[in-house]
Amino acid sequence: MAKTPNQHLAELKKTERTTTGFGAGSYGSDLQSAFVDPVSGQQVSGMGFVPLSDGSTKTIGDLILGARQPKNLAKIRSALIANGLIGKTVKSIGSVQSAWQQVVIGASTAQMDPYAYMGQLRASGFGQDTSATAANLPQRQIYQYTEADRQKIVDDVSQTVRGQGITEEDKKAQWYKDLQSSITNMINTGTVTTTKEVKNLKTGKLENKSITTPGFSQEQASAAAETAIRKATPEDVARKERVDFTSWMLNSLGGK
Repeated sequence: MAKTPNQHLAELKKTERTTTGFGAGSYGSDLQSAFVDPVSGQQVSGMGFVPLSDGSTKTIGDLILGARQPKNLAKIRSALIANGLIGKTVKSIGSVQSAWQQVVIGASTAQMDPYAYMGQLRASGFGQDTSATAANLPQRQIYQYTEADRQKIVDDVSQTVRGQGITEEDKKAQWYKDLQSSITNMINTGTVTTTKEVKNLKTGKLENKSITTPGFSQEQASAAAETAIRKATPEDVARKERVDFTSWMLNSLGGK
């Protein structure tokens, strides 16, 4: 019959009183008092001693099995989150116990209180890998526009507003250079999407909320080009408007 966790823990304590061959972080062959290190895959003796902040000591087995008690598990999860060793959304018992097991084994090796060991890990810059938290970072989408694409945007607007495309003389002018720089900045800004966890007021449940902030659109670039062209070449724009008006009048009169 399989042993219960309490029976297992009692046996570990009994072995602790009669066994002197295991030290901190040592490895044992007795499978009943050993745990698999989730990092190395090796068996770690459950009899390795871990010093506590109150001056007492406990075995690796005591601390790992003790974490299965709900109150202890909640305290451990809070400490792991506070020290950046697991994410705030991690609720899986297996994930919490696996992280705690690594802490206990490390604390035994370093001969430190587990909670002090977590604090030292955090102070040393350890924590979750970037891939584990990347989902919470803002995402920026940059559109691929070549120089020819950017020039075409301005050229099309110029053709519409003043009846001719961008000339070589225009390209040498400061207004054109400034306009192209402005459009390039719009493109490089891209579209930024930020996702954060919020509470749904209707359901009361947490959900991911994404907010998208567009930094570029072809319409926005065309509007900037029209403003720049009207300001830089008012005579050409006025001439085009007169020609268009005259054409409209002639067409109207001819249609009567």
